[in-house]
Amino acid sequence: MNSGKEFHKSSGSFPGDIVYDQVGQDIFKKVFGCGIVSPAPLPVSIISYILKMENSNHDEQQVIDAVSQFVVLRISDQALTFLHNLIPEWLTDKNKASRKLLVDKKTAGEYLRNIFVEILPFVVNEPRTGPSIDVDLKDYVLRVGVRFVV
Repeated sequence: MNSGKEFHKSSGSFPGDIVYDQVGQDIFKKVFGCGIVSPAPLPVSIISYILKMENSNHDEQQVIDAVSQFVVLRISDQALTFLHNLIPEWLTDKNKASRKLLVDKKTAGEYLRNIFVEILPFVVNEPRTGPSIDVDLKDYVLRVGVRFVV
């Protein structure tokens, strides 16, 4: 069985390199990192939220299209899940992923936790002012994120 690095060399372009080139390192690592450390499939609206948090000029649909090489959008609940459970394992393994594609679980966990902490007051209090947060993302934070934060 080939390691990820051998696969990368033999195929010319690993899909991760293509996604990385399309969305950049910062967005790549944040989106995939959140997906990797999340305790359940994330709502697709997390991409929009991350792009706003990072003041990114990337088009949301462009990022969704790029990311879809690794994840599938479940139509039933508008959630992102990895196409195969080996993808997160590969992206977090220093011996398999290239340095630019390597996702640090600790950093990703802290980032996702910060997102949850930022959204939680808008879920609990539902203030009239503040950032626009998708209903599915609020529901996710209420159901799943609260357990992740504690």
